[in-house]
Amino acid sequence: MVLTDDLPADPRGHGHQAEDRKGPPTECRGAMNVRVTWFEQAFGHAKIWSATGSRTASSRAMPVGSTGDQSLYGSSRTSRTFLTVHQAGGRPLEVIQGAQSSWRFRPHFHAGDEIVRLLAGRARLRLRTTCREIAEGETVVVPAGMVHRFEPLDDKGWAFTSEFVPRPANTPSAGSPDAPAGDELAKRAMMRLAHRRTLQTDVDSIARDCAVSAGHLARAFRRVTGTSLHNFHVLLALHKAKAQLKEGALLVDAAVDSGFYDQAHLTREFVRTFGMTPGTFRSAWMDR
Repeated sequence: MVLTDDLPADPRGHGHQAEDRKGPPTECRGAMNVRVTWFEQAFGHAKIWSATGSRTASSRAMPVGSTGDQSLYGSSRTSRTFLTVHQAGGRPLEVIQGAQSSWRFRPHFHAGDEIVRLLAGRARLRLRTTCREIAEGETVVVPAGMVHRFEPLDDKGWAFTSEFVPRPANTPSAGSPDAPAGDELAKRAMMRLAHRRTLQTDVDSIARDCAVSAGHLARAFRRVTGTSLHNFHVLLALHKAKAQLKEGALLVDAAVDSGFYDQAHLTREFVRTFGMTPGTFRSAWMDR
């Protein structure tokens, strides 16, 4: 597993370049003024572009969401994010919108680089070892595979758009079991999680396979990824389900084939992680 410290030019494709990580943050010129900020991660540093600008995604209007109660992870109980999928440069581009609400997502990662722009309010971005407050008008880019979590800073909540830029073929991401190993123990655990047919994580069994104690494995895995073995296991299953839903699989088939107990189980975990139902996700891909 690798946390990239050499992201290419800004993934939006405007040709922005980041300077060497040992130097101070620099402002780049182009379609958007970009300031590079460094977050120290498990294997050095990971680049996150922090920017302000006028980049927006076209979409349908959304009602204002509730700022009511939240579970520990997941969006507010009555709010849902909104997904559109359209073609950009010959490839499908996902754009998620969230109207102003107390969005609080579980620790998760994405298969593509995530470009998040705050449209209103304030939020906190939590990474493995640090966090950063983001305000209205700011944009951050979270590299593919990096476990992260957004949460509100006050009861007014926050509104956002997220674009997901696909990684080039054969490019490993931080959350991929195929990524070069920064920590061999964590990599072995990821590979075993990826091949489990159910969501019974069974840390004891994985620890025995890795010839370490369950406690040592759990601590080492969290140190490297920033999350627990079971949460990471659920995230892998969600990405399996998403891949099937993109191809038009029925919800119940995608749920069972990915290791969830049933469709309701998939729906609960999907909403906690992405703020939308798997049915919404599937419909957006089928309607593109």
